[in-house]
Amino acid sequence: MSSFSQIDPLPNIKDVEVRDTIGQGSFAIVKKATLKNDDSLVFAIKFVHLHTCKKFGLDDNAIANEVLIHKKCSKHPNVIRLLNFSVSTNYLWLAMELAAGGDLFDKIEPDVGIPDQEVVQFYFQQLLNAVHYLHNECGVAHRDIKPENILLDNHGNMKLADFGLATVFKRQNGTYRNSIDVCGSPPYMAPDVLADGGYRSDVADIWSCGILLFVLLTGSTPWEEPSANDQWYVDFVENDGRILAGSWERLDIDTLSLIRGILKPKVSQRYSISKIQSHRWLQKKRVSFVDENYQCNNAEELFKRLTSNLKVSLSDDDYFRFNHDSLLMTQKTGDFDSENHYISNKITPLFSQQDEGFAVLKHDNLYKKYIPAATQNVCHPDPVINVSNFNDQKKWHMIMSQDPSSSQYKVSTEENFKPFSNNIYTRFYSVEDIEDILKVLENAIKTLNVSNCSSIVNEYANLIKLLGSAPIYPLSISIRTIDTRRLLLAGYLKIQQLDEDLKTVTFIRTKGDPLEWRRFFKKVTLLSREIVLQ
Repeated sequence: MSSFSQIDPLPNIKDVEVRDTIGQGSFAIVKKATLKNDDSLVFAIKFVHLHTCKKFGLDDNAIANEVLIHKKCSKHPNVIRLLNFSVSTNYLWLAMELAAGGDLFDKIEPDVGIPDQEVVQFYFQQLLNAVHYLHNECGVAHRDIKPENILLDNHGNMKLADFGLATVFKRQNGTYRNSIDVCGSPPYMAPDVLADGGYRSDVADIWSCGILLFVLLTGSTPWEEPSANDQWYVDFVENDGRILAGSWERLDIDTLSLIRGILKPKVSQRYSISKIQSHRWLQKKRVSFVDENYQCNNAEELFKRLTSNLKVSLSDDDYFRFNHDSLLMTQKTGDFDSENHYISNKITPLFSQQDEGFAVLKHDNLYKKYIPAATQNVCHPDPVINVSNFNDQKKWHMIMSQDPSSSQYKVSTEENFKPFSNNIYTRFYSVEDIEDILKVLENAIKTLNVSNCSSIVNEYANLIKLLGSAPIYPLSISIRTIDTRRLLLAGYLKIQQLDEDLKTVTFIRTKGDPLEWRRFFKKVTLLSREIVLQ
């Protein structure tokens, strides 16, 4: 299927130079852009294809609603700013602030979280400040607070993005309007959203903030959905939040007190934002790297403290443990039929466990649609350095030392790179032959139960015939699967050649939770350890 930008060319915008694609979704494409007379001013432009929107059931009012609400909510430093917008024949375009630092949650270890509590406090306080602004000054509830919509600027500050599900809950006379539609991501959704009779959308936002705090601290969500069909949630409610098993046992008493106050199933008992901000967990220690407006004033320190815990283990113990756990999971799954996999009447998963995923090899110059599709998911470029005078081993490690993601593999890295400048941490390096790389990746992907439409190795052989003498790089393996919470996860593995032998394999998410994408990356990398250069 062709991209809509190929069917209907993007409009020309006066005085604007439209550059690389940095995101694409079902009915929109995001481009990096600059002013023609000043290329130092970089921003993002989202082109919404109007005809495709209508095919997805979005009418003109729904499209206009996102724009008007986003414009209304663009005066806070922790919210992505809408700079300008207009409509052409086929597109609505929105010029927005560029979140150059990428996703916050792809810099957090799954099942670990951020060990540095000061960093957690910093991001949680910025989130609260943004949500308080939306609720109190704009009368708007976001209704889709989740990792995919938490971005970073080039100083490491949090930016709340995507107002596609936002609603105005406060009328001009100060009274509240209840929401009745079920929306949001199940793990982050409040139980009142699923209840009959409508809900206060601003109070539901506060619940989502509490789930995000739990994820920042532990690297996992406490449950898959807040319903009677989720045993973890049932146990939480029946014990009045006093659970000390699993990830909960890693939280200290002050943290538990705060999270239990936020995650009150009864709306009348749930903490307000002002009560959260006055809680002793947020008051006991002042964050050292913020200014008077609670914005980061030391990006280098924040970046180091945020990313120092990121590790990719390729050890024998982890390799054999993973294969053992995978075998047990396969045996366990075989004991249950599909009816035992609960699908709520209120929640329709984007991708059920019975659907097959896929992994397809493509050549970037032939298939242009395999590009990032997050709100603003900017890929960090591969490092470039003059290494002509070094032997192979030294040359490879000199190149890797310029990439901060190499520190995950115990490679010493330089400290002269710019923090929060599109640094991507889902990448490994290899000097193996491309045929061997593809074979190992194919086996790893199959082990993770991602079905192949056809053999990746065979597809590569067909591409060689098709391309003839043309360059074979870059290559992409498009991935579609489900994550550990039964939700859609999609992206692609981009293989590029840096040197005669040295290649990068970069995992770029296009849909789904960035924390789950990092989990997928680490599993594939562990299973592919024989081709990973350390």
